Amino acid sequence: MPFNLPRPSSISHHTLVGIASFFTALLCTNAAHAAPVPAAQADAFVDQIGVNIHVKENGPYNAGTNNSVLTAALSNLGVRHVRDGLDIYNWPISVYQNLAQNFGIHCNLILGYNGVTDKTNSSPLLDIIKTLGTGVVDSIEPTNEPNIQNNSTWLNDSIVWQKDLWNKLKTNPTYSSISSITLMGPSLAGNNAQTDATNLKTSFSDSQNYMQAGNIHPYPGGWQPENTATFMHADLPSGITLGQTLCSTSKPVFATETGYTNASGQTGAVWVSENASGIYLPRLFLNNAQHGIVRTFWYDLFNDSNDPNKTNPEANFGLYNNDGVTIKPTGNAMKNLIGCLSDPGPSFTPASFDYTLSSNAVSSMLFQKRNGEFWLAIWQPASLWDNSRPYGQKQEITPPPVACTVTFNQTVNRATTYDNLDAASPTTAIFPLPASLPLSITARVTLIRIEPATMTAEAEAQVLQASSGDTYRVSVESGASGGANIVYESNAIGDSYTCQVQIPQARTYNVTVGVKKWNNRGMFGLSVAPSLNGVYNTHGPQNIDLYSVNPTFTTVNIGLVGFGSAGQKSFKFTVTGKNVSSAGDWLAIDSIILQPQ
Repeated sequence: MPFNLPRPSSISHHTLVGIASFFTALLCTNAAHAAPVPAAQADAFVDQIGVNIHVKENGPYNAGTNNSVLTAALSNLGVRHVRDGLDIYNWPISVYQNLAQNFGIHCNLILGYNGVTDKTNSSPLLDIIKTLGTGVVDSIEPTNEPNIQNNSTWLNDSIVWQKDLWNKLKTNPTYSSISSITLMGPSLAGNNAQTDATNLKTSFSDSQNYMQAGNIHPYPGGWQPENTATFMHADLPSGITLGQTLCSTSKPVFATETGYTNASGQTGAVWVSENASGIYLPRLFLNNAQHGIVRTFWYDLFNDSNDPNKTNPEANFGLYNNDGVTIKPTGNAMKNLIGCLSDPGPSFTPASFDYTLSSNAVSSMLFQKRNGEFWLAIWQPASLWDNSRPYGQKQEITPPPVACTVTFNQTVNRATTYDNLDAASPTTAIFPLPASLPLSITARVTLIRIEPATMTAEAEAQVLQASSGDTYRVSVESGASGGANIVYESNAIGDSYTCQVQIPQARTYNVTVGVKKWNNRGMFGLSVAPSLNGVYNTHGPQNIDLYSVNPTFTTVNIGLVGFGSAGQKSFKFTVTGKNVSSAGDWLAIDSIILQPQ
């Protein structure tokens, strides 16, 4: 296989570090909280999910017109990032271009030195990356697992190659158009990976200056994702230590390969059943995020070959069978995890939510979407193996559920639970106006969608649909509800801007608008339509005066607005006049607050 894997064995650097630090700070496994829990952006988590592919292999990767089996499988999952190898020999780079341009899927590509005689000449591969551009590729890495490639000069080759990639990508004007692409360090694997990393660091003392991120392959083997086994760095903490040996502890880490083989037909092999890997997949991505991994690539998209007896470990890592169509429980789990938490749009500052868990035997992680609703992931970090049996001879078990009550310490309009993510569709249950939810938490991740009684849509996080042409900008200010607000530099009565706001459900809401008053502000009125080109109805006062001698953040009540359906609705803010004392007609909108009635 292209990556020679043992079994088991265009983001900026500052953004990567910030993501890693933020998610690490959200590690939450204790039942009691002394204060409301800060949420992570749901969509930022979704953006951490990737999958390995092999576009130059035969079978499902090249089936159909224009790789339609591949694109259908990826589209079904909703995944946004893929990882693949790259060489200069008739590589079908048009596949990557198609994924980016038509499906919004971006690449991490391996630029290996295998077959390259001159290790100081990475230009042919970087030329391909330049052709693809930053719209297709957002990260690259050097040779895959160089320490287990039967290459006696791997250590020196890796140093020379890493330096050449860095110097050309980051300092050579020829590649200035792709210099923003993140360059990782090499992934090391095998029983001696940490020793090899230490030896490489000894010979490459300034290695951290030639890479922006660490690169690890923390395969859990047959253990659960949260395991503490250090064998071949199956546990995540020792894997992170391995990756940071070369890149330093201040830099982020990618997990470019991880997953489970379902090769149940090989006696003694370190495999788990398709059922178990489907249960483990959401936990693996959540656990990696909690430990600060900035992106995790599952291995693999498809089973590498048709192996009906499941005797080949290498052939059974896929989210789909080798036909490229039949989805496995892991594929369902990824599809449903992404489907539940996906929330594309501008970055925003999530709020906190006040809840407590009655059990210390569960793990949890809290997310928020742009429409204000929270999503709580909760699971039992249990092994599905009978640990009384020797490693490699274990039998699958079903751990008993843990009773855990989720108590909401603030008013909730509705909660919806999503269970069995590894099934074709999750099982859901709806709880109106709950004060608490008594749950039985299993080894599967349960997602709880929490709709607060009041939902806040930060103005700066909403999609701009239209404007009258004046400057529309985000102003970062500590007094704003989400740390920023929208300033619309209108200069005449009748100027307006329109943005999308997600309405969670068909019902009536009391609408309040957060604003910033000051001495150059105009008056405005709000109108709402079901779509940009729909019929707009005015709501509330149409001469809301934002003038004030001193800058002041405050709210103005619009009143009741009814919506016949859920989804994105168009909110139009129109300048209707100005105070005689005002120096201008600008608007400053901070938030749209929806209170269900």
